Amino acid sequence: MIYLLTGENTDEAVLKLRGIRAAFARKNVAGPIAEIEGTETTDADVCAVIGAGSLFSKNRLIVFKRMGSASALVQQAITDHREALQRSGDVFVFWETDAKSELCVLLKKHATKSQTVDKKTGAETSSPRANVFLAVDRILEKPASSSAVSAEALRSIEAPDILHALFWKLKTVFLTAHGEEGTLKPFVARQARIAGRLFGNNAVKEIFFAGIVADAAARKDGKYAREHLERLIFSLEGRQGAI
Repeated sequence: MIYLLTGENTDEAVLKLRGIRAAFARKNVAGPIAEIEGTETTDADVCAVIGAGSLFSKNRLIVFKRMGSASALVQQAITDHREALQRSGDVFVFWETDAKSELCVLLKKHATKSQTVDKKTGAETSSPRANVFLAVDRILEKPASSSAVSAEALRSIEAPDILHALFWKLKTVFLTAHGEEGTLKPFVARQARIAGRLFGNNAVKEIFFAGIVADAAARKDGKYAREHLERLIFSLEGRQGAI
């Protein structure tokens, strides 16, 4: 089956996806769960993931994020497999920020369920749980007080979510610092440039690679996610102004 999320509200989308993963895990103990980012995959990878269903006895949950930003070959691979995805006993969740893209329109026609994650007013996003990316921005803007920021956020947001969000933000900062912002949406690129100016290119590179290590370690063993998150956050202190 296909479950489609559309909209640019990243905070709400993160919460929806976490809820979907939790519900799936309750119903499918030890069932495989995977996430694929549109800008980080290939058509061969997508075809391999889709075709791997017969190898597992349990149903799978596959989350595809922003596939409308993927290459034409990747989008074509999804288009070619749309009916197989629709009929499958596995759950294929697509989160698309551009609801008007050709791929998103096509997916909506084949989705068993679709839902919109709209932008919310400031009052509606005031809870720490809904503001994982706000917490990340505060951590980058004020590393000296990052321990307090992370402690506040961790009371209501799971450590893996903050860590993945922080790693994603560091990646956008790294891309803009190296002249590759063309792969990002204008708003994301603008925010990344602002964060990048606080550190300078050399520090950005070091922090980004530290983020790669922390994120990979947390994905391998989630029970240590908080430890990896705090270590990454503390590594930001003293980095500002290193231009």
